[in-house]
Amino acid sequence: MGGVKFPRDVVGELLDRIASTGTWATITEQERTDPANAVTNRALSELVRPLPTREQIETILDAVYVASLLEEEGRRVDFTLAYLSEQGALRQQHKTFPFEKPLPFVPSRLAKYALAASPLTTSFGVWPGAAGPLEVWGLTHHGNHTFDVDLTFLPTYLSVRVLHPGTFTVHFDSRLLLLFSRDHVRFFEDASKRIDLVDVLRDWVRLDVSVAVALQRLCQRMVALGHGGTILLTEKGVTPSALTMNETLTMRGGPLTLLKDVVEMDRKRGTGEDAPKEPIREGTLVHRGYEQDEKHREALDFAAQLTSVDGAVVVDDELNILGFGATIMTAATFPSVTAEHPAEMGKTTPLNLERRGNRHRSAVSFCAQQSGLALAFVASQDGDFSVMMRKKDGGVHVLGPYELGVGL
Repeated sequence: MGGVKFPRDVVGELLDRIASTGTWATITEQERTDPANAVTNRALSELVRPLPTREQIETILDAVYVASLLEEEGRRVDFTLAYLSEQGALRQQHKTFPFEKPLPFVPSRLAKYALAASPLTTSFGVWPGAAGPLEVWGLTHHGNHTFDVDLTFLPTYLSVRVLHPGTFTVHFDSRLLLLFSRDHVRFFEDASKRIDLVDVLRDWVRLDVSVAVALQRLCQRMVALGHGGTILLTEKGVTPSALTMNETLTMRGGPLTLLKDVVEMDRKRGTGEDAPKEPIREGTLVHRGYEQDEKHREALDFAAQLTSVDGAVVVDDELNILGFGATIMTAATFPSVTAEHPAEMGKTTPLNLERRGNRHRSAVSFCAQQSGLALAFVASQDGDFSVMMRKKDGGVHVLGPYELGVGL
């Protein structure tokens, strides 16, 4: 979408999308067909997914945009806002820290106190004050209440998270709605109409769904680290071509099965294969589940951290980790490369690699030089993410970029 100068330029379309899809659209229809139940559902939605006015959204986006351009004690400002009352936060079982005196809802105050809250787990609660204007009533902390393994938190209420100066995302009704980045905006369609990375890996590449989910989680963590990185995937038992494993950073005595083991453990838990043979207390089962989630999360964090070192992390299609810091031997000529943007699935165009950085060019070259399964997951220095796939004709297909990893 071109011609965007300020966040309030997109508020009209944002409001249309909020009102025309999801829970509020269902309630509006229900009010015509089943008024009795609609009254109850509307009351609950107004508590946990309150619908702000146009003026309120304009005020919120303007304040967030300006605050994101400020610094506090020489540090970049990032934070998350929640358009949610204290009662709504408690209804969702969030922990709350209501301020003795609400903060004025102005950019300078947001920037000053942004350092007090991690944007991944804690939000500044914003709600109209007694006099009418918006104010910050306190902090609402969801922590890991909803997710242990996944990094993504999809709130029901309007949530605005600052990613970079002049750049933020907006969620509502458990959906990612838009990414605003300085002078352009990208709206995201309903999840049922989009093909995410798991779908691609499962349906296009034919990876096992548990492996596909683990790779998506791993890539989300690589992007979240805030630096560039590369993960290469090949067939188990096949020695990759055009790849030099680091003489020090390669696993001795066979691959590391840490990630493979926790994914298999998670799969068995989902199918009931590891169900205890003897009766066991419910509290013990819950505790065991928490322990398994923690092991899963730690394995993903461990593998993602390996991408911090120059070179590529190498895994096979069963998630065995072969090593990290590997070097790709780039071919003299590049193959034909096609590209497809995640927001325009089905529209394929030729890709000029001269406009891409060395990390992308080497990843494409790696995929092209393999004889079988070959994938490369690349996070660029500026935080964008792409996946490269070897095609049967020897060419390479690039899906991306996921701008700042949003929508991954």
